[in-house]
Amino acid sequence: MAIQDLIQRGTRWRIGSSERIKVWGDAWLLDEDNPTVVTPCIEGMEGTMVNSLILPNARWNFALIDTYSLAEIEI
Repeated sequence: MAIQDLIQRGTRWRIGSSERIKVWGDAWLLDEDNPTVVTPCIEGMEGTMVNSLILPNARWNFALIDTYSLAEIEI
């Protein structure tokens, strides 16, 4: 069990298309000390995926990020 914990704490995944990475709950932020979004999840948005925050031109959807008040996202 200790090895599994060590691996989970020391690894990150590559975002890629971000279709399977949840905004709330998954470790996807660049901050090594706090790789998960700590902003409280909006009711009904628990399953929101990171790709919903990205526009077709591969840029962040600032309007949506501001709506969610996701200050943790480095943009």
